[in-house]
Amino acid sequence: TAVGPEEILDHQVPSSAGRTAGRQKAMAQWPREEIFDIESLLAQQPLRVNDTEVSSSNLQSAIEYDIVAAAGRQMAFNYQVAITLHYRDPKFMAAATSRYVDKFLQLKKRRPDGFWVPTYDIDILWHTHQLHPSMYVRNTKQICGQILNHDDSVNDRSEGSRLNDSWSATCQAWHEEFKQTGPAIAGGMWRGNPTVEELELRPRLQA
Repeated sequence: TAVGPEEILDHQVPSSAGRTAGRQKAMAQWPREEIFDIESLLAQQPLRVNDTEVSSSNLQSAIEYDIVAAAGRQMAFNYQVAITLHYRDPKFMAAATSRYVDKFLQLKKRRPDGFWVPTYDIDILWHTHQLHPSMYVRNTKQICGQILNHDDSVNDRSEGSRLNDSWSATCQAWHEEFKQTGPAIAGGMWRGNPTVEELELRPRLQA
């Protein structure tokens, strides 16, 4: 089904001052009996290893998309990119932008039926692009001929899985289309799950 401009809720990343003003405006209209800022409460919650169960309330949401599951996937993604310094390096990010626009989107344009797997440097640019919905729709339709769907629910890396096989296919297609070895790149690959040592360091890092 085609998505019309009237169905797109656009978004602009606010400045620090704009975010503060927006929070104050929201707090003024928030029900007094409900907690508005839960960040401090979240920081006090323990990190649990191999805990995939999420409790749910009895409230029925009108939103079909599973936001809780999506938030969990974003936590895993955040670990891959948030604490490594090269994701704050302008040169690294400029190269990642080029790889996203000139290679990844072009691969989707040339081979639209493929399930192409991005590296993390490409994926963070993909996420950033989606922060601007109207621009994202316009750009991907112009470059790829369609609105590019971002499916982050495929995370099984075992041999024979869709993700594993699609990664091999991505490498092969990348080589055939661009005559380059890739898209694997230093600093852009999966760095594993958080270790127990990293989880135990959390209180010290927050002190």
